Amino acid sequence: MCSNEVGIDNIKVKGEYLGNLLFDVLKKFSFVVDIRGKGLMWAIETTFNQDYSINFIKSGHKYGINIYSCISSGKNGDALTLLLTPPLTITKPELEELVTRVKMVFEDYI
Repeated sequence: MCSNEVGIDNIKVKGEYLGNLLFDVLKKFSFVVDIRGKGLMWAIETTFNQDYSINFIKSGHKYGINIYSCISSGKNGDALTLLLTPPLTITKPELEELVTRVKMVFEDYI
């Protein structure tokens, strides 16, 4: 049996919260094309191509977070899409910290 912290209903709530935070914080970046996700798996599609993936990954490490790159269907299949997959036990304050750090990564590219 799942604890209340990682129960499916709580993960939905955390996912909606994370999605709202990402939209609120990242919509100002002109290179963000799309933000999509469900639960605690979220993708941020950019106008950059895959050549930038290592830069974003290294910048994420600089700010203490793991960002994964994946190829999306946008931009002829070469659009850089970044994936966030925080642990199921993450708290709302930790989600806020995560999004703050993602913003710091993105600010490296404006």
